[in-house]
Parts: sequence; structure tokens; C-alpha cells
Amino acid sequence: ALADPAADLAAMSWLAGEWHGEIDGASFVTDYTTPEGGLILSVSKTLVDGKAVSHEFERFEIVKGVVTLTPYPGGKKSDAFTLSGFDPAVPRAQFVNQLHDFPTEITYAVEGERLVVTLTGVARKRTEVVRFELRR
Repeated sequence: ALADPAADLAAMSWLAGEWHGEIDGASFVTDYTTPEGGLILSVSKTLVDGKAVSHEFERFEIVKGVVTLTPYPGGKKSDAFTLSGFDPAVPRAQFVNQLHDFPTEITYAVEGERLVVTLTGVARKRTEVVRFELRR
């Protein structure tokens, strides 16, 4: 566990707001709330020809003294990931769950004007990295 989970979650305020990008030629939009109340929520959707074709929710919260990220792809709960690396100065947050199929690692980082979300893990018996670049 990191030193101060409540402070770490509060410091993730850089996620807050609406972010847009493209994924495999489709439009992608996601919106993160502020960490007030000890909870960050996000909702995202993928659009093809102006029609939503997929959606996901996420919860960032403290569970048993650890900052966790729980994704809900298609609205269905998935396995939780725990914060394993955090640098609010960059800013960058890395979540891991080595028992999850794919991904086993999810990283959020601000690079210039972009929010970069990177999914890493083993798929089809090889290491895969999927990178999403979003802008406000």
C-alpha cells in the first residue's frame, strides 16, 4: 500500500473533466468526476457514425485502506485493480491486478495536453500494450 491512500485519491483531481479521442477510427469520450467525498466516478462511451456502440463505468475509491479502480465494461463489474504506483507531480497513476486476464495493468498519465491511458497484459500468449490518447 502507498503511504496515504486518502491523500493519493484526492491528488488524482487531474483526471477530472471530459476527455475525447479516437479508438480504432471510432470517437471516444470519457468524463471523470472530482475526488470529493473519497470517490472518483467515470463514464465513457465509444461512438461509430454518431451512435454509441459501447460504454464503461469506473470507480476509484479506497477499499480496505488501498486506492482501487473497479471498471464496469458494458455496465458489468470487473475485477478491482489496486494503486501500485503514483506520482502526483507528473501526474501518473498505475493500477495492477496480476490475476486479471487482460489487462493486468492500467496506467493513467498526463503527457502535455493529453491524458494517456495504457492497458498492459498478456493476450494471445504475448505481451500486449493498448494506448489511448485523449484531449480535453
